[in-house]
Order: sequence, then C-alpha cells, then structure tokens
Amino acid sequence: MSERMRPLSGREKAGYGIGDFASNLYLGFFGLFLLYYYTDIYGISAAAAATIMLATRVVDAITDPIMGAIADRTRTKWGRYRPYLLFVSVPFGIMGYLTLAGPDGSETFKIVYALVTYMLVMMLYTAINLPYSALLGVISPRSEERTKATVYRFVMASLGNLFVALTATALVREFGNGDDLVGMRWTMGIFATIAVVSFLVCFATTRERIEAIPQKIDLKRDLGTMIKDGVWPIVAIGCLLLIVGISLRGSTAVFYFKYLTDYGDQPLLWAFDYFSVNLALSFVGVALGSLAVAWLRKRWTKRELMIGSGLLNAVLLVIFYFVPPALYWVITSIAVASGFLFGIAITAIFAIYTDVAEFSEWKNHRQVTALVIAASIFSMKAGGALGGAIPGFALGSVGFVPNVAQPGEVQNMILVVYTFVPAAAFLLSGVVFLKYPLDRTRVCQIEADLNKRRGNLAPA
Repeated sequence: MSERMRPLSGREKAGYGIGDFASNLYLGFFGLFLLYYYTDIYGISAAAAATIMLATRVVDAITDPIMGAIADRTRTKWGRYRPYLLFVSVPFGIMGYLTLAGPDGSETFKIVYALVTYMLVMMLYTAINLPYSALLGVISPRSEERTKATVYRFVMASLGNLFVALTATALVREFGNGDDLVGMRWTMGIFATIAVVSFLVCFATTRERIEAIPQKIDLKRDLGTMIKDGVWPIVAIGCLLLIVGISLRGSTAVFYFKYLTDYGDQPLLWAFDYFSVNLALSFVGVALGSLAVAWLRKRWTKRELMIGSGLLNAVLLVIFYFVPPALYWVITSIAVASGFLFGIAITAIFAIYTDVAEFSEWKNHRQVTALVIAASIFSMKAGGALGGAIPGFALGSVGFVPNVAQPGEVQNMILVVYTFVPAAAFLLSGVVFLKYPLDRTRVCQIEADLNKRRGNLAPA
C-alpha cells in the first residue's frame, strides 16, 4: 500500500480535529451570546442586531467563493490549504477580541462598530476556516478515512462548544465583577488566545496527500458547473436549514433561561448554573452523536442519517414546546437528545461535502475542493446568520425590552422560536436529502476512478 493510501494516524486525526475546536470557540460563543451581547449588554436594539448579522452575509456571498478559488490555486511548500492556518490565526485572534471590545458611544456609533468588527471577523473566519475545511478533502484520497477525520473534527468541535458552555458565564462573572461588558471582553480574549494556539497545532500535525492539478482560475465556470451538476445545491440547502435550526436553538437559549425560567444564575453543579449545565450537556450530546456516526455508518448511508436525524429532531422539539420550564431535567434531557441528533447530521454532512468535491472533480476534471467547501461554508454562515437574526426580528416585532420581566406575548415568541421554528428547519433539512443521489456504491466507484487518474491506486 502506498504511503498516501495508508490509514490516517490518531495523532493526525486529532490534530485535524483541534482546528474545529478553535473555530467553535468563536462560533459557539457568537452563536450563544452575540445577540444577547448586542441587545442586553452593548445596548443595540434587537432589530439592529439582526440586521447586522444578515448584512454580513451579503459580504460573505462575495468573499467566500473568491477565497475558495484562491485557496484552490495556492501553491506553497506547505500545500494549498495549511498555510492559511499558520498566517491567518493571529489576525483572527485579534479581531475576535475586538468584536466584543466595543467602546461606549451613541447607538449609531455602536451599530457601526458592531457591523464593521463582525464583518471583519467573519471575513477572517472565511480566510482560515474555509482552507481548514478544504484540507479534509486532501488529507486522504480514501472516503472512509476522511469520514473518520470528520468524526474527530466534530467531536473536537463539540468539545469547543462544551468548553464555551461550561466556562463562558463563569468567566464573565469572574473578570467582569458585575460589569458584563468587561467580562465579555476578557472572556473573548481568552478564547481567542486558545484558538490561535489550536490552529497552529492543526497546521503542525496535518499533511496534504492529494497533489494539486495545475489549472487557471475560472470562478464563473466552476460555480456554474457545481450548480448545473445538481448535487451541491441539495447539500447546500440541506446544510443551511440544519444550521438555521441549531443556531435558532443556540441564540434563543439564553433568552429562554433568562425570561421563561426562575433559575437565574444560581449554581446547580459546583460553580455552574442551570443554563451552563443545560448547554454543556447538550454539547455532550453533540459529541456523542458525532462519535456514533462511525458505528451508524455500518448500517445506514449518510443520506439516511441526514433524513432520519432531521425527522426525529423535529419531533423532539415539538414535544419540548409543551414541557413546562420548571421540569429542568426533562427539558435538559430533550436538549441532550436533540444535540445527539444534530451531532449525527453535522458529521455526516461534512463527510458528504468531500464526496461532492470528488464527484465534481470526477465529472469535470477540475479540482474545486475549496470552492465546494467555500460555497458550503457560506450556506453554513448564512444559516447561522438567519438563526441569529430571526430571534432578533421576532423579539422586535412583539416589543421586546431587555432586562425587564417579559409579558406573555414576548415569552410565547421566545418559546416558539426556541422550539417550533428550529423543528421546521430540521424537518425540511431531512426532506431535502431525499433528493441526494450519491449512494455508497457510486462514491466508491468515483474514489476508485480518481485514484487511478491521480496515480494513487494501491498495489494489489
């Protein structure tokens, strides 16, 4: 067996995975707390905060595919994608801190500052996370090895979210001493530092095993071909809906616990309050779901996992709506089960992305791994933006005023956005994958054909 065809070592799979631990220190914190930070701490209206999140996606629609095309054509001694982990990590860390370091001023000033910093941090997120995600497509020519690396990735991503869930509120209290604005700055600074170190570890422990084919940039042609082939749009729409669902849950959770329950910040387990424990256990569920994919794949295809997890998650969240918030361990158990199903789906869908990239190369004789990932990352960021913006617009529509007891209409809106709306998103995501055409047999044939084409076929 050639060196390139050998199974990935545990060290390399873990090293690859730590890159998403770093990413989710940002995404986890932003997804859980950014809308709350803008409205309840920094003093921006809910509608303005929602508009900021959506406006940033307009810029992403331009920068993501451009970054994908650039990464696909990058040529260095470290490869195409790994150099971005090395050179973008520090600027990304600095901008992450600045996003939550907003100075005081008029509301107009705050809105402009929030818009500019959030836009810049997400552009840098594109510049580092897109090549990181594309690295999965060249870390091994074997689909099963890429799936294993994907499992490591999303276990580590779940650990990043778990770390945020367990420590964020405690760090804000510890460093803020009653000033949540100061506490948020310190907390994001700590997370940013850890993220920079993690990206550097990812760079040092991974390799690129599929060599680049010389080709000119033809962004319009490559995007057009991806859409015309019909496979990528299915995955992108399914992914967008999946991320809308989980982002709605994340961005609304803090409002649910603050305004619909009586738990406050009283400790439940050591120094961890009810909200932190609920979030932490839900992310444990995500990690277990990611781990379960390797076993589940022995019986079900990735397509079947996407369909089944979407349907079951929708059912769970409809049930959640009718459970009184006072039944803490019931709502927490449902949150864990929902997280488990999301862990299955997000792990399966990223393994699917690399299959889509290979399908495009197989059919069109052009390597567009990063471009496929770029378009897919955009669908994820668009889903995250919608998941963060919808609660903002919904709360604004019913007269939400932060830091006061909420009337019944506002409480019901929070509950609906926390349950029924993500349930619909998860259900639709599963339905979309009914049209996904790449079954196991076809993926194996594509892999074999590409290995012959690349000269990487293992000896008999």
